[in-house]
Amino acid sequence: MKMSGTSHQILQVASLHHQSAQATDTIYVYNRYQLELMKGESSDSEPVMSEDYIAEKVGMGQVFTLEDGSYLTYSKTHNYVLASSFTTETPELLANKAGTEETTQDITSAYPSDYEGRNYFGQVVKKIGDKNYILIGNETQLRVIGTDTDVTEPIWRVYETREKKPGILGGALSGYTAWKPAADTQTYKTELYYPGDADIVKFNDTYNWSGKELYGNKKGDHKLGETEYLDNSSLDIAGTTATKRYVYVSSTIQESADMTVTATDSTASASEAASVEAGATVKDRDLIDMTPAESEEAAETGSDDAEAFTSSGDESGFTDDIDSESITVDENKTYVLTYDTSKHSNTNIAGSGYKYSKDANYIIFRDIDLSKEGTNSNGEDDDWNPIDNYQGNMEGRKGMVEGQNITIRHINISQATSVDQDKQAEYGIGFFRNLTTPYSTSLTISQNPITVKNITLSDVTVSTTTTKVKQNISLIGSVLKLLLGNLSGLKPDPQSLATGGFAGVVKGNIQIENCNVENLHGVSNANDRTGGFAGYVSGMTQYDLVSSGLGGLVTTLTKILDLIPLLGVGDLLTVLLNGGLLSVDKLIPVGYVNPSIQNCSVSGGTSVTGQKSTGGFAGEAIGAVMKNCSVGGTTTVSGNDCSGGFVGRSANAVVAGALSSLGIPGQYSYAELHDWWNSKRICTGKCC
Repeated sequence: MKMSGTSHQILQVASLHHQSAQATDTIYVYNRYQLELMKGESSDSEPVMSEDYIAEKVGMGQVFTLEDGSYLTYSKTHNYVLASSFTTETPELLANKAGTEETTQDITSAYPSDYEGRNYFGQVVKKIGDKNYILIGNETQLRVIGTDTDVTEPIWRVYETREKKPGILGGALSGYTAWKPAADTQTYKTELYYPGDADIVKFNDTYNWSGKELYGNKKGDHKLGETEYLDNSSLDIAGTTATKRYVYVSSTIQESADMTVTATDSTASASEAASVEAGATVKDRDLIDMTPAESEEAAETGSDDAEAFTSSGDESGFTDDIDSESITVDENKTYVLTYDTSKHSNTNIAGSGYKYSKDANYIIFRDIDLSKEGTNSNGEDDDWNPIDNYQGNMEGRKGMVEGQNITIRHINISQATSVDQDKQAEYGIGFFRNLTTPYSTSLTISQNPITVKNITLSDVTVSTTTTKVKQNISLIGSVLKLLLGNLSGLKPDPQSLATGGFAGVVKGNIQIENCNVENLHGVSNANDRTGGFAGYVSGMTQYDLVSSGLGGLVTTLTKILDLIPLLGVGDLLTVLLNGGLLSVDKLIPVGYVNPSIQNCSVSGGTSVTGQKSTGGFAGEAIGAVMKNCSVGGTTTVSGNDCSGGFVGRSANAVVAGALSSLGIPGQYSYAELHDWWNSKRICTGKCC
């Protein structure tokens, strides 16, 4: 049986027998390079290649696969036959030339040319002033804020090649050339495996990464640092004989669009031409003849004068990154995104350690439509899950232009199940559940405000039908009793069910600017404190604990906050005072922090419906500052006690503590309440 190629007979099948009459494989030898491969100490791992019959092409072509899945080698267990055309000439090997010719490849075809105001495509972290901001460009990112998911920059799948280095002593075969990025072919090319968190969207039919999950949540088929061999046999899992591979690596930036790659076009045609024939399975008792079709006289070789070849075993393995420093980015310049085959970290350009945490800083730079077919959506028709307990700085910058609002559309929020304060610290219902400054263990408040600005919410519907808070009171009570030895009157924070279009609760050192709720389709709440913008807005008193007589109270408060995080989100001080766990004379009020809401609005032709304390803008406002805020359109407000067109109930804030040291008699006073409305339909009646 014979198998013929396109220009040469590559594989000839015949039956030869050793002198012992035992069937064996026999390989023709045409040149001195083959002799030295055969005599080498590593001969049983040196593959027989389809082009080995041509001296200058030894080490090129394809391997011969055996029936058991292994590949044919120059093992000493075979018989070898010197061909009549055997040559002692040793021309320069083309395989040694392969991989040394370099060219450049424009890398920018891998992604869109519009960076949308960023310094480079795929940018997901940007430093502005002294703050690092995570850039949000799609719904998938928006939904993981506060989850501590790792931030990930673009990941590249880089096509690399290497060549076998056959030779003789004085130019000997010594394994393989180093792996190097190679020019794209019709079959293999370098491309973005993952575009970076901010760009898992559809730009056009060519660049469409919509529907991908965040790499930090799901790695997919491959992960950073992984190697995928492309031409190894199934038994060669480690890719020891592979000459083509993909590596999955981190990104870097440069000013030029060109990347240096290995030019392999000169050898591709020969390899590809041989692939059909050489890929065939070699059966037992086959004669391996890599000659042209004309017949050859054969003689067995017994020569053993050639010295052994050795393999360098060169394999470019991955190592863990130890340099976590960021790459300097001039904010006034743009760069070309490209790859760095030596790096395998999620955020190589920005530096390490970025997570979608509740206290990180964010810039939303694209409009996001949460509907199923919406722009930059996750492709799902699902309700919005409110952002919990956000404590960082967030702003809209459409196209990265400062002051340019972004719009988030089609927001549907439905709280039908109990607010969960058992396994989660849920507190309030709205796009943000709450924007709340937590108390520290010494009952101080951070001097750095939580800021949210330049965000417009459009087509908003919020519905709270549950009246329950899921809270394991027995667990909380037992912890507090164990720590403090006393407990009475402990119950869920009444603001836990406050509902608003923008935020359920705004409390403490909070600054909200230029934020709007437009096309409001309705806010309804089966509980108290309901507003078109916010359900409950309140300031907080900052205290200095009286040190004498407190004992280990500060340590105890630390344990409480560690064991029961939700108490840091709610009013820890109120719980402690109402429960009799902290005496008012142990507190010295040193200041009052007002939340500030400026240049914000609510508009739409619908209703805001609640129970007590219902308002078109805010349900209840205690010690808050609101300037240039408005309610527009034909929004109607309906509720029980304390309902108003702008605010349902407003009041000064009660400051609890021992004020005698400040020259104020008694134990209670009031913080100043600022007049804020530009609407005539403000709070009326006994609720003000």
